[in-house]
Amino acid sequence: MLIIWRGWGWIVIAIAVAAFLGAEWAVETVTGDEQYYQNHEWTKHLAVAVVCFVTMFTGFYLNHFRRLRRDELTGEVTALYPAHTLYYIPIEYWSLIIVMFFAGAQFLTEREFDRIEAQPAAENQLKKKVSP
Repeated sequence: MLIIWRGWGWIVIAIAVAAFLGAEWAVETVTGDEQYYQNHEWTKHLAVAVVCFVTMFTGFYLNHFRRLRRDELTGEVTALYPAHTLYYIPIEYWSLIIVMFFAGAQFLTEREFDRIEAQPAAENQLKKKVSP
């Protein structure tokens, strides 16, 4: 997969990886249980919240400071706005995209578990109908 960024746009990926690894390390350190992070959903929700807040504030900080430039020939002053993007999307918008991606993944995972749990029950019903 090709990663396209401009300026500090790559930092979105670094923030996400650091937040999830940091949350796992912190939870395992506090609880002393190496499986606690994997077995509890709230730890991942906390990591997503950290990713979103850090990404949003980093994007606002990097993308909303402009530089003024004076043209030497005309003397006209123009503003140069920075463009720190990942896949042509400004960094601060990635906080919303991450939340939507995580919510979609949670929804699909829950539906998959429901389907797997319902499958044996349906098979048992079939066996009862077939057997005399």
